[in-house]
Amino acid sequence: MRQMLLCLSAAVLMYCGSILAEPEQQASGVAISYVNHALDVMQQNSLHRKSINWPKLRQETLDQAAGSQIPPDTYDAIRFALRKLNDHHSFLQLSPELQAKEKEARARRMTKPVTEPGSEKWPPSPYIDRRTPGGSIQEIAGARIATIVVPGLFNPDDGQMHVYADVLNKTISRLGAKHPTGWIIDLRGNLGGNMWPMLAGVGPLEGTGILGAYIDADNNKNIWFYGADGAGAQLHDGRRQILCWVPAPSISFKTPQIVAVIIDHGTASSGEAIAISFQGRPLSRSFGRPTHGQTTSNDGFVLEDGASLVLTTSVEADRTGKIYLDGINLDIELPEESHLPVPGTVDPMTEAAAAWIKSVAAHR
Repeated sequence: MRQMLLCLSAAVLMYCGSILAEPEQQASGVAISYVNHALDVMQQNSLHRKSINWPKLRQETLDQAAGSQIPPDTYDAIRFALRKLNDHHSFLQLSPELQAKEKEARARRMTKPVTEPGSEKWPPSPYIDRRTPGGSIQEIAGARIATIVVPGLFNPDDGQMHVYADVLNKTISRLGAKHPTGWIIDLRGNLGGNMWPMLAGVGPLEGTGILGAYIDADNNKNIWFYGADGAGAQLHDGRRQILCWVPAPSISFKTPQIVAVIIDHGTASSGEAIAISFQGRPLSRSFGRPTHGQTTSNDGFVLEDGASLVLTTSVEADRTGKIYLDGINLDIELPEESHLPVPGTVDPMTEAAAAWIKSVAAHR
């Protein structure tokens, strides 16, 4: 009897082992085709496409998609591949309807959302809630300092773009009439959005001409500029386009102005592009904390189900040609700010920028 029980137990264990060892359901042809198409788009367009081992990444991504039956099942695998592009800016964009489908797919597979590693490399900037452009002038350390606040601007229509730029232009004109010792461009908490109204808005302080460029994997340069007719881009094929016009600037400085640019970890994407527009400019310095590290340009590519691969296709360079692969190198790095300044006081970054402005003005 004991021998019979041992044999029975062994048979049960073998049966259970065969269940545990049963291979995972194979991915469907639809899912495999969807993943391969997404990888094809990445391979053809991503900024670092020439340095990536594509056969290896393709196999790893298909392994991540094992068992997938429909496109929403593959979204995490595609996000895995996007992270492997190592540009820190590419992402998968889903409509609300596709987000709901992904949620249903997760519930069916009983899986949890993937936490993006390093998605919050810095604590949130205390300035990210600013939405209104503007400025003010005040005496700081014996110098008359004009501060221009340039917040992010997301999904504006044409009217909102021009209003935003016009507000900044008129603010610079109003404060410039008071003959400040120098200027602070405050980009803290500017998470990006549409860069053209920002560029056009602060144009009188940036100066006319080429302010920066986007450079792709084939070394093609698409420059951005500011001129009398507004801010725009000139593509590497020679086409020129004004992307945010402004009325004739209400102020034209006879001499270059002293400009300090304040940035922090909440300065990202287009906000970083505006900071780059001042890099290499005479009489300019940057103050604060390292930026978010999205000094690249993205393009959207729609997949079969309506999801979009938003891929980094080029990297930003300043007016001198210096490239910024992962944020901006500060001229003067300052301690972290964890909260907004108490009303009526001046924050340390502004104080440091004002002291530099005063020192430069004293030696002009």
